[in-house]
Amino acid sequence: MKRSILPLLILILFLSIPHSAANSADAESAAARSARECGIFPVPRFLTDTGKTFRFSSINEIRVSGIETPTSRYAEEMIWQTLANRFNSGNLPEKEKDASAPKFTIILETETADAQSWKEAFSGEFPATVPANAFRIQFEENSVRILGNDANGLIYGAYALLDLFSADPETKTISLSAFQAADWPSIPMRGRPHFVLMQNLVPGALDAYARARINYVDVRDNPKKPETAVYPHRAAPMGFVPGQEIDEKNVRRVIEEAHRRAMFVYACVAAATTKRAGGIIAGFDKLDE
Repeated sequence: MKRSILPLLILILFLSIPHSAANSADAESAAARSARECGIFPVPRFLTDTGKTFRFSSINEIRVSGIETPTSRYAEEMIWQTLANRFNSGNLPEKEKDASAPKFTIILETETADAQSWKEAFSGEFPATVPANAFRIQFEENSVRILGNDANGLIYGAYALLDLFSADPETKTISLSAFQAADWPSIPMRGRPHFVLMQNLVPGALDAYARARINYVDVRDNPKKPETAVYPHRAAPMGFVPGQEIDEKNVRRVIEEAHRRAMFVYACVAAATTKRAGGIIAGFDKLDE
């Protein structure tokens, strides 16, 4: 008799357990499954998923606008070229036939950042002042605003935004996941010296520097070593060789292209010698020009 009652008591006890705990676990599991992965790398310090996704049939539905500076022009060109390479077989967008046609707009801005407005946009402890080279990605109704605390931040924000674009094979569209983000580099000076001058001008090299948030390069050279597509270890002087003619044309190119990407440039002349003092001085004089 007692044995026949025990299963019944267990069943009654199970049925009397509130469903809220189970429902809560199910809800958390569903939320985890539905949580989207942010494509930005490195992962930003501050990140908010708006839950929205913008879709485009082609990159012609996107336009870029903003300030007119060498850095912003570089950011705009880089955005267009990257989108074209990814989604349009390398073809840049056609000229707009109707300028009044509605388009999704990428707005490029630099600002003297107000820390309070950045704090209001994100939860969590925010610095009292916005750090150097910081950027913020802010989505609006039919646009996204890239706010750079300075020229470097603007470029880093543009590269971060591109990480949010992807191709959707099911709908055959271009998707843009709307994540609000804010981030900045941890290390103040981030350099990539190289002993072969022309290595900096290999197509895509300086873009890779900017993508990696490098903010300074140097100019020095070992002309006996040709540039390559990879970066092997080099046997080279610690600067331009004293008394050796400087490749003025390409030094200027490196400086100009680095400045477009908001990179600081410094020059090196090898000076560990007592035999070529005149060449050392001449080398510095030439670089000063």
